Amino acid sequence: MTQTISFKSTEENYRKEESGIKPNTVRFTDDWTPKRWIEYEQATHVKIRMKEHGRTHFTRAIKDKTKHKNVVIISW
Repeated sequence: MTQTISFKSTEENYRKEESGIKPNTVRFTDDWTPKRWIEYEQATHVKIRMKEHGRTHFTRAIKDKTKHKNVVIISW
């Protein structure tokens, strides 16, 4: 079953992420709710939306999730 977690990226980061130059997203978790942590733990895919154009997005299968202090790195 596919579980997807979604994030928004700036246009500059979105272009790098979509092209594969930057095959990950780095996120601070200070304001994450327990529900967000469950989404993170269960996620098999990540959806990245362009912050400025919410309908523009791509989805990738997650290859790795790394937690360090108040930061997570999701790689595809």
